[in-house]
Amino acid sequence: KTNLSYHLAKLREAGVTRSEAVGTSRLITLRRDDLDKRFPGLLDSVIAAADSDKDLPAVGVSEVEVSA
Repeated sequence: KTNLSYHLAKLREAGVTRSEAVGTSRLITLRRDDLDKRFPGLLDSVIAAADSDKDLPAVGVSEVEVSA
């Protein structure tokens, strides 16, 4: 849990994700539109590479609940 919180904070600080308070939880989303404008094709190539690596978990939408 600590490791996940650390990495989510680093992604937020780098501007890769956006965090929004929803009740007592936080919704963390990828800033895909902003990243695609600044780095066209980067996320698509990273996802394609991850899809081809059988040692990684499946790429897709997932929800992770982190206590604040």
